[in-house]
Amino acid sequence: MSDTKKEEEFKVTLVCSDGVSIDAKSFAKESPTVRDAYEYHFKKLELEGQSDIIYKAREYCEGRAKIRNVPASSDDTMVLQKLDAFNSEFLKRNKTDAIHLIIAACYLDIQSLMELLMEEVVDMLTKMTADEIYGIFHVNLRKYNYYKFEAMVYCLYDIGKVFD
Repeated sequence: MSDTKKEEEFKVTLVCSDGVSIDAKSFAKESPTVRDAYEYHFKKLELEGQSDIIYKAREYCEGRAKIRNVPASSDDTMVLQKLDAFNSEFLKRNKTDAIHLIIAACYLDIQSLMELLMEEVVDMLTKMTADEIYGIFHVNLRKYNYYKFEAMVYCLYDIGKVFD
């Protein structure tokens, strides 16, 4: 068996915290972590994240790969427009899972997904009151200093201006 054949057969598996195994090949173009796993022949990567979230991250990677795999003669601005449209549609469908997807993107080092979702989360948080944010993160107001949290919300608001 030739070395090329062995390389083609090598497979990296992502193992989610709920025990589901997912083939990592789809993540390779967007994730340096997965590329390193292939390069150094790791057979599996264990992730803190539910499989439904990892499947959504895979959908993101596959969608971007399809858009980028266009003939070299195509217009770069057209590719960028398609990527923007894809990102926008992805956010619409997955807004409720943004925080979980950020965690998955961090584990897999999917920079484009992290940036997209961080911008969205900052936008969401800057439009909320401290009480609403506490509700999202299920934090008990009595346990924490409310005014320190209000100050953090204002800082997030200032960070949000950077993205405008």
